[in-house]
Amino acid sequence: MLDRGKLDPAADDVVIFRQLFDLMPQLGWTAQPDGWIDYYNKGWYDYTGSNFEDMQGWGWTSVHHPDWLPVCMAAWTEAISTGKPCQVEFPLRRHDGVFRWFLTRINPLINDQGRLIRWVGINTDIQDQKDKEEEERSRVRALAELDRAKTIFVNNISHEFRTPLTLMIGPIQALLDECTNTQRVELESLHRNAKRLLKLVNALLDFSSIEAGRYDARFVATDLCSFTREICSLFRSAIEKEGLAFEVQCENISEPAFVDRDMWEKVVLNLVSNAFKFTLSGKITVLVRQSDRNFLLSVADTGAGIPSAEQGELFQRFKRLKSQSARTHEGTGIGLAMVLELVKLHGGEISVKSTEGAGSEFTVQIPRGNAHLPQESLVSEEIVFESNYAQAFLEEANSWGSAKSADLEVVASSEQLNQHILIVDDNADMRAYLLRLLSPLWSAEAAPNGKAALSAAERRLPDLIVADIMMPDMDGFELLRQIRADDTLKTVPVVFLSARAGDEARAEGLEAGANDYLVKPFTARELYARVISLLQQRLFSLNLERAVDERTRALELALQAKSRFLTTVSHEVRTPMAGVIGLVELIKHTTAEDETRNMAEAAFESSKRLLQILNDLLEASKLQAARITLEMRNFAVRPLLAELVQLVKPEVEKKQLKIDFLVAPQLPEMVCGDELRVRQILLNLLFNAVKFTDSGEIRIAAELVSWEDGILRLKLSVADTGIGISEEQQKQLFQPFVQANDSIARNYGGTGLGLSICRDLVELMGGQIGVTSVVDRGSTFWCELPFQEAVPATV
Repeated sequence: MLDRGKLDPAADDVVIFRQLFDLMPQLGWTAQPDGWIDYYNKGWYDYTGSNFEDMQGWGWTSVHHPDWLPVCMAAWTEAISTGKPCQVEFPLRRHDGVFRWFLTRINPLINDQGRLIRWVGINTDIQDQKDKEEEERSRVRALAELDRAKTIFVNNISHEFRTPLTLMIGPIQALLDECTNTQRVELESLHRNAKRLLKLVNALLDFSSIEAGRYDARFVATDLCSFTREICSLFRSAIEKEGLAFEVQCENISEPAFVDRDMWEKVVLNLVSNAFKFTLSGKITVLVRQSDRNFLLSVADTGAGIPSAEQGELFQRFKRLKSQSARTHEGTGIGLAMVLELVKLHGGEISVKSTEGAGSEFTVQIPRGNAHLPQESLVSEEIVFESNYAQAFLEEANSWGSAKSADLEVVASSEQLNQHILIVDDNADMRAYLLRLLSPLWSAEAAPNGKAALSAAERRLPDLIVADIMMPDMDGFELLRQIRADDTLKTVPVVFLSARAGDEARAEGLEAGANDYLVKPFTARELYARVISLLQQRLFSLNLERAVDERTRALELALQAKSRFLTTVSHEVRTPMAGVIGLVELIKHTTAEDETRNMAEAAFESSKRLLQILNDLLEASKLQAARITLEMRNFAVRPLLAELVQLVKPEVEKKQLKIDFLVAPQLPEMVCGDELRVRQILLNLLFNAVKFTDSGEIRIAAELVSWEDGILRLKLSVADTGIGISEEQQKQLFQPFVQANDSIARNYGGTGLGLSICRDLVELMGGQIGVTSVVDRGSTFWCELPFQEAVPATV
């Protein structure tokens, strides 16, 4: 029988071992070969709150989670029987009853003779790791749900688009069939772009169906070479018209391929149109061939190529190439992602090889035969194939061509205005549309990208540039940057036309230096309004400064007239108001009836308030008209503060507030300045503090800031524990007729002139005023004012 005794504490190595174990942050223990635990370190006791008597032997089972105890027992039993190390995760109860996850690693100690003499276990807290893993799993689940919801939304919205688009395309086609007049150009453009929109909607619908696993595939034996040639033939005219060579080749095709013809058409159309978009010169080659196991389709070009950094993300949905060498930057970024999914549905794969500046080659591989395909999707009968997508791809490719834009470089001058507009857009239909709108009124010229636009601007200086943002070779932002850096062009107004909607996109455009930002789609009326406005600004720019000066003088005269009016009205009203106040006060002191006295008291207070408003208006008008002069005389600061406290004390006591004043000891007894204006400023701030403080205290203080060369700068402050003012409201607090907010105006009243008058008086005296405040914790209004040393009295 094994000795159940503890390790000999006298042994030096045992003492050192236990001391080291006690320093460990993990929970540690040792056990005899049969699993009887005979030692725990300090960390174990601190965590579990137990003692050795409770835990020895198999006592550790009491702090294990009952649901996981069988797992732990099984792992421990297997380790004992095999003598091999093990590890297991389980929840362990803390001294406060909370379970936390631990990872336990159990290792055998073997002596020199190879005999197992003891087990050593180390428990590491992994609860934080578990929490992070669960958080990550929750995030993944949330993202997956969001992605699923997005797919459903795209699918639904695509279906919703198709009905109105069908109702647009049909009638437009009918009108085209009957139209023979000048409107045919507009109808053709409308029809072409409606079909392009339908193509985009179809792509979104197909992609969402594929993602949702609802794509109904029908695989049929197909002559892959002949079918691919047929699809590519539609592109030949558009590609060769741009001066590119186009070859379609087939090699070693000995058997039919099982493909879904709709899917294969989309694969070929997307790859060939992509090659055409990014190839400005050289050659496009389509090759269909057969290997031992696969059919291969490769589409190679000599175009812009793909940066190596972007190749790994090329087939991700919504990923768009950043290449500047392209016929257009239009596109949804789902074409290659959809190609990848369509190829996968065929049991195949797609890859790309590309060198930036030297071209790209996309290679599709699909297995030969049909054993790899879902048998229920195989179709044995002959299918009559009807292309539903090629025409849309072809019309879009034709719109990228440079030849079409060359015919649109129309110049039609207006004899009345003779102003020149430069249009910059990579979409030929958009260029044609803008030219048709603008050329009847102004001279108009079109360029397909930023580089061409700069060349056109060198030939003839435009009065206005209307530019798209997303363009190949040089986008709208780079074009704008170069315009603003050019001494000749920098004053030319620029209007951005962009499909990027929203305040953020508009702000980005305006911050970059654009004069205006118009979101596609826009109406002709909107475009005319922006163009006319900017052309008028440029036409009259030489007279702008004079107009501003005249307007400024007119405003100054109006302000002076307003000030004179306020002064006159205030003076005229003060006389009858004085009589009213005197009469009401007489009634208040002579009547014996409480009701009459209360009414007289209310009328007296209202009359005083009205008189104060008139005084504020009169004071404000005087300050605006600069008709206030300062009267310098000696006065004592301490008695002034004490007097002001007494003046507001009745109002303070009504609200059961505390009020006090504090004068710094180093302050001189007397200073020289305009005592009346200082009194007016502080009294205004004090009454403001009383008005906006419902509990707590108010304190007025004076301290010395500096005393140099006979000039003293004093800081006078009024602090309260009132409602406080937000940072945003503080920015305009000292403006005339401004209060903190509308709710304050309703609850507390006031004209909004008091603080404005304080500011004007402080600035008149050569000082500065400010406020520090925290909402619901009070405010401190302060002003720093310069005073002269007191002039000695003459006898």
